[in-house]
Amino acid sequence: GDSGGPLVANGTQIGIVSYGVPCARGRPDVFTRVYHFADWLAKNIDED
Repeated sequence: GDSGGPLVANGTQIGIVSYGVPCARGRPDVFTRVYHFADWLAKNIDED
């Protein structure tokens, strides 16, 4: 599925797919905002 896929706006990733129902079912997918985890991401991503 698409879980873990990016939500991008204006060339910037702003979310990650958390879960969704099968395509075209009239219900939205659910995303997690990347911004809320920016500090954690910065501490845990290896920049090497």
